[in-house]
Amino acid sequence: SGSATLMATSDTEEALEVADRILVMRNHSLHMAEDGHGSLTDRIDKVEGEETAGDPR
Repeated sequence: SGSATLMATSDTEEALEVADRILVMRNHSLHMAEDGHGSLTDRIDKVEGEETAGDPR
């Protein structure tokens, strides 16, 4: 339709209810929670884990 809505949330369940696409923002970068096998929550956790690997925090 030529329009888009951006929603920012830290609540995965809320994102699953309203989103067509989900991106994870971590350290000023966006990462696609790509379609595939397994739950979306597991894929988001994987992206966040990759971003924090080696993070001294």
